Amino acid sequence: MSILSYQNSDGNIVYTSHYLKKRGTCCNSFCLHCPYGLTLKKFKIEFEEVNNEDISELNKIVKEDPSNQSDLTQNLLNQAFGDSKIDFINRFNYKDFKKLYLKKVLCGVCKLKNNLPSKLYLKEHFRDQGIDLDLLTQYMIS
Repeated sequence: MSILSYQNSDGNIVYTSHYLKKRGTCCNSFCLHCPYGLTLKKFKIEFEEVNNEDISELNKIVKEDPSNQSDLTQNLLNQAFGDSKIDFINRFNYKDFKKLYLKKVLCGVCKLKNNLPSKLYLKEHFRDQGIDLDLLTQYMIS
């Protein structure tokens, strides 16, 4: 996989924030991975409930995120690979997590504490765009 671009599931080439930043200026096209904040400002992050069918995909996001040393990781890994000592479905509270979308594209997952984001896991190409806990909190309280 190139750090400058990748092919999405529709077969289109998508430029990464690394490529767009290296170019030096914003093109004002609302690129999915805009490192200049334009896309985030216009489209914002959308939150969606997590359900049982999401576990495998969310597990991949958490597993790939460098900050994955948490209880969410352990829970997702237990679900994916099994752990006879833990009844994952009964222990996992789906209301404590939200899927994150930018321009209708899944970009990550966050854990909530007191109904506010407390831990963030992003897909690789979304990590350099300014998406952080403060931004998510702003979106949730506004």
